[in-house]
Amino acid sequence: MTIGFWGGLGLLVLSFLLLTLCVFVGMWVIGGAGRGANKLRGGKRRKSILFPRRR
Repeated sequence: MTIGFWGGLGLLVLSFLLLTLCVFVGMWVIGGAGRGANKLRGGKRRKSILFPRRR
């Protein structure tokens, strides 16, 4: 029972870390790279990356 408990706990922690990493990478891409692309394209084109269908 202890092996299953620790295995589940480790899996939970790993998935949580992976989720936070994905969130941070997404925020960095939208914040950092989004600003760089915004400078190149000019205007308010950043929302077209997040919502491509709406113009």
